[in-house]
Amino acid sequence: MKEEEAIAAPRPLEGIRVLDFSTLAAPWASMLLAAYGADVIAVEAPQSAFEDTLRSAGFGRGKRSIVIDLKTPNAVELILQIVPNCDVVIEAMRPGKMESLGLGPEAIRHVSPHTIYARFSNFGHSGPLHQKGGHDINAIALGGALSLVGLDQPLPPASMLGDWASGGLPLIIGILLAIIERQRTGRGQVVDATMSDGAAMLAGPALEMKKLGVGGPRGTNLLDGSRPYYTTYLCADGKWLAVGSIEPKFFSSLLRTLELDQSINVADQYRWSETESERVKGIIANRVLEKSRDEWLRIFEDVDACVTPVLELEEIGGHEHNLHRCSVIQAKDGPTSGVAPRLSNRPFVLGQEIPTKGQNSVEVLREFGLCETDIEKMIRQKTIHVHP
Repeated sequence: MKEEEAIAAPRPLEGIRVLDFSTLAAPWASMLLAAYGADVIAVEAPQSAFEDTLRSAGFGRGKRSIVIDLKTPNAVELILQIVPNCDVVIEAMRPGKMESLGLGPEAIRHVSPHTIYARFSNFGHSGPLHQKGGHDINAIALGGALSLVGLDQPLPPASMLGDWASGGLPLIIGILLAIIERQRTGRGQVVDATMSDGAAMLAGPALEMKKLGVGGPRGTNLLDGSRPYYTTYLCADGKWLAVGSIEPKFFSSLLRTLELDQSINVADQYRWSETESERVKGIIANRVLEKSRDEWLRIFEDVDACVTPVLELEEIGGHEHNLHRCSVIQAKDGPTSGVAPRLSNRPFVLGQEIPTKGQNSVEVLREFGLCETDIEKMIRQKTIHVHP
């Protein structure tokens, strides 16, 4: 397909309308749905410092914003009136909260059987812990994924493993699967995206390897940073190199380039004891400390040894490979990440604009068939709020 044809083609999710009540990691997931063409309408509270923080973090990018005060008498009636116009509803409230408002899955199904109801939570909507509070660290701990990260102690990898990988991505997958099934049945269903479930799924391959007798306690395994050929090393300038030279050919290339091949024998690298691994790691660490990260990168430029820089966030967009891949793009409010995966038939379009809170309240309600008199009445009653 020619580039101009690809640009003119509809995006994969065009025609899909999403009503998004969510907070936490779910707004990131719905932002990606918008990047692939979905019309995402963020239903926001009149006053919410946390939601406003997510908005300023760019999670409102490419969406439309409508402000509805769910505490007002007519709000639930309004939601149930507009839901039939939507393909997907997303919520991330505490279990039972939407039901108490009269907006749970059964209420939505009653007025709109085709609408997909997607829920995001820490521990799900059933089970002994479903009413317990928790955050990213608690969910990945319960799912077993946290036990795999770190050396001496399990260390949370920011929010990437829980909020995004264990929660946001399964939410997207579930919504897409439900859309595909609806093409056959004409009916929506409930998507239950739970971080603890997602973390257990991500830990699943390690569990399978464990059953085969591969893998020991944290800090003793091939891929957890305990081995000298799969870890990070500090450079003279305080920056870091990532080394993934697992295979002997790559490890030999690494040692040869570091001029350490005469003092370290790669033939036994998989049989080294913990003591020997630490000794070799120390030898490599001392050598890497002799030069800056960029000096080492120039030395390794034409060497295939699985060596890459550990880029800081502000460096990602400047790396030549990331520039080529558009891994970071320039939005109106500054650099932001691109999306993945890429589709050959249509370039992704990440929304440039982050709507002002309530900017689209009147516009959206008009599209949903409400008359001007009803809209003006709801504005007076403060059921909806509009951008000044």
